[in-house]
Amino acid sequence: MFDFFILFGGLLLVIEGANFLVKGASSLAKKFGLSDLVIGLTVVAFGTSLPEMMVSVLAGINGNSDLVLGNVIGSNISNILLILGLTALVSPLRVDLSTVKKQFPFLIFSSLVLVILMAEELIEGTQNPFISRLDGLILLSFFLIYIYYTFLNAFLGGGLDTHDDYETKPVLQSVGWVIMGVVGLFIGGELSVGSAESIAIKLKIDEAIIGLTVIAVGTSLPELVTSVISAYQKKTDIAIGNVVGSNIFNTFWILGVSSLVSPIAIDTKLYSDAIVMIIASILLFLFLFTFKKQVITKKEGAFLFSIFLLYVIFNVVRVVG
Repeated sequence: MFDFFILFGGLLLVIEGANFLVKGASSLAKKFGLSDLVIGLTVVAFGTSLPEMMVSVLAGINGNSDLVLGNVIGSNISNILLILGLTALVSPLRVDLSTVKKQFPFLIFSSLVLVILMAEELIEGTQNPFISRLDGLILLSFFLIYIYYTFLNAFLGGGLDTHDDYETKPVLQSVGWVIMGVVGLFIGGELSVGSAESIAIKLKIDEAIIGLTVIAVGTSLPELVTSVISAYQKKTDIAIGNVVGSNIFNTFWILGVSSLVSPIAIDTKLYSDAIVMIIASILLFLFLFTFKKQVITKKEGAFLFSIFLLYVIFNVVRVVG
């Protein structure tokens, strides 16, 4: 029980650390004359993925690579089924396609690339399948292409709005926030990884399952809070864009960097979860781009959330079994 307390405390530290780092870095960037658009595409975009990033990198360094892939796949599933499901229940998610359709192909593509990398190891019959450093370079290459594409569309009038959302604080206060953020991320990440390993050993559960469930949902909390608040304020483009961008970052950036730090072991149990990730992405595509409307209705939100609950039950049965 104490390990779970440490795990959740660590995840809270990671989330708060990311918040402080984003606030401090955004304030400094604003102070030095960077536009809201550039801040949003760089500092804030990276910041929302920092919890997953820190947990994954530290897990790889500490030799807990099973946590890494489970964390990324679980976060991607949670982002679509849990976050968008709950958010649509708060308010139907109507989206201006000009803000999302240019990013959406990368969402589907990133999911397919990850499944192909995993399937390649399965087809070749590798005894201990893993995502290699070469695979990591490939993922990072796609990430750089995505960043270039995003900036290009933004500066060519791709429909991304700019608002005066980022406060300018005194330099010392901003630097203090950045330092607090980095410290919180590091300590929280270490606590999360260490306690997750301890829980897995004591309960005889695969670390991959811990990554898929507890850590994945925990590190997705910033996206959940941001999306629900955005939907409540009728800023539904932000809610959907937040999830789409986060999933692309998780796959290309976090897995890319983590596999460069240390090759990532592929637990064979994760193949079924990767399929669920693909299905979730396809469902999101169908709800937004077919038939009607460019909106995720409350009924569709309930459907997504129901699938998430079934997925959680599946994992509980898998652990018990």
